[in-house]
Amino acid sequence: MKKIALILLLSCFFFANAFAQNAPRIQRAYAYYSMNMPGMIMQDDNGNPLDPVITIDRSMYVECQGTKVPDIRTVTYDNILYKTSITKVMERTIQVGKKADSGTEIVLAAKKGNSFWKLDLQLTKDTDKAPKEVKHIVIQGRNNKRPYSFYLYNETRLMVPERY
Repeated sequence: MKKIALILLLSCFFFANAFAQNAPRIQRAYAYYSMNMPGMIMQDDNGNPLDPVITIDRSMYVECQGTKVPDIRTVTYDNILYKTSITKVMERTIQVGKKADSGTEIVLAAKKGNSFWKLDLQLTKDTDKAPKEVKHIVIQGRNNKRPYSFYLYNETRLMVPERY
């Protein structure tokens, strides 16, 4: 009887750890950016035109299993570190925007049982410049207390309305 009680107690600990929810691993990820440029050319004190400051806004959509928040530690674009803020997307289908080169609408759909998370990215250092052409994006996170890396090799430019 004592052996059976001990086996039941140990199996409860095993199954409790086996079915505990951990931060999910990334299934798919999509990177987007938009380039904003002011509409009017600024001038210095002598009336000479200044080079316009281009602002690059970056965001990502990450698809994970379940509804638990993914444990994302760092995001780097060509070895430049970005800080992230993660928000849950309630819809299973997302209309991201239009591609800048073709004007086609971008629509993402999550697989059954998966959910989307939006990552808004900002540079960690003010001295860093956002790269315009990105060749290597790395998302590093944790799953079951083990680190993992998810790699992307392109991002899509989105159309933005004119600013004045």
